Amino acid sequence: MIDSPFPRRMFPRSQQRGVSLVELALVLVVVGILLTIAVPAYRSAQTHADGAAIIADFNVIRTAAFDCYSDRGRFPHRADWGAVPGEMDRYLPGEFDFAYKDATYRWWSWSMHPSLAWRLSFAHILIFQVKSPTPELMASVRDLYPGRYVYASPGLVTIVLYI
Repeated sequence: MIDSPFPRRMFPRSQQRGVSLVELALVLVVVGILLTIAVPAYRSAQTHADGAAIIADFNVIRTAAFDCYSDRGRFPHRADWGAVPGEMDRYLPGEFDFAYKDATYRWWSWSMHPSLAWRLSFAHILIFQVKSPTPELMASVRDLYPGRYVYASPGLVTIVLYI
């Protein structure tokens, strides 16, 4: 056996008594600091992901509305909060719901009279609304929407498409 200048153990086994109270307190303080940083970051990432899911739902609804327009020559009519417009139902994926977690959706459409449409340079106004009691979620939806016409309040986001 080779003799080493470093002892195998600083203290013999009989003198080791476990973790001191100071070491335990220090570990708890470090864990607490890490949690104060990690928990808000996790919640922010979760809210951002929920906002992205709502924007994805908007894209599905918009595609279904345009499919309905190409088949029937008109956009689906208005529906109440959380209700799928009747004409749009067959163009949406199976079991699609006009809600996501605590957010509910509403669809509106208006067609302009032809005498007015040529002056305004658009013939239809399409509105997608989202309401939720979570202001952070509504802010996330507003920030994530890449379009031009989005209006938001703490509990409601309105996306407008001029067609």
